[in-house]
Amino acid sequence: MRSIYILEAIGIIGSIMILGAFALNSFGAIASTSLSYQMMNLIGGIAFIYYTLKKTAWSSLVVNFAWVLISVVALYRIFSRG
Repeated sequence: MRSIYILEAIGIIGSIMILGAFALNSFGAIASTSLSYQMMNLIGGIAFIYYTLKKTAWSSLVVNFAWVLISVVALYRIFSRG
């Protein structure tokens, strides 16, 4: 029973990270090219991948995998600029 609560908490944390990043960007608090924005998306996406794997929600898994991949590429570009 406790593991269900942990899994749900992981899903909630993922949603807070992704929606938080989107809200902060939408209201001009952070840029979409910033490290903090991309890290929030990466952490949120990884949390969602774990959550959707455990819930066997395959269509959501595809979206979340793409979300993480986009974040990884964006982070690579941020770090490669120096």
